[in-house]
Amino acid sequence: MNPLWRQLALRSVGCALLAWLAWYLVGPVGLAVSAGAVGIALAKPLLELASELFHGLRAQAYRDVEGQYYAYRGTPVRVLEDIEHVRWLRMADVRKVLGAGTSDATLATLHGAQCRRHGPRKETYLSADALLQQLARDSRAEAGRFREWVERDVAYPARQLRARVPAPEE
Repeated sequence: MNPLWRQLALRSVGCALLAWLAWYLVGPVGLAVSAGAVGIALAKPLLELASELFHGLRAQAYRDVEGQYYAYRGTPVRVLEDIEHVRWLRMADVRKVLGAGTSDATLATLHGAQCRRHGPRKETYLSADALLQQLARDSRAEAGRFREWVERDVAYPARQLRARVPAPEE
């Protein structure tokens, strides 16, 4: 049993005993006076329980995207991370940010193994490092700002993670 539920149950039993004793000794006035003590005794565990339930529900609702949600200036960008901690960006989302660009076939030719198709729809994903190389060739200002975002929020944290956590052995 959760300690919060246990604490609430013990306090409820104690409050019930106090209320019964006040009713038995003093009558209705004793019961009214004991109501304040009941409120004080149960307020904290009830508020903590409500907070725990709220956080649990929120964690349950966001568990599918936990640690995977990325957005560039309000535009969601789907990023997958493989077992070796390489991050892959969905090219359809990159095109939403930058507009039309290099086709999937050209990306596959240019970047080889750093361009993959994932998911049931076989959407094209490009590794963060390959995308940085691709964006370095683009001279538009928006591409430069997007490149900085990819480096700061996607590629650099993945490199740091790969340096700290060894790759799994097969």
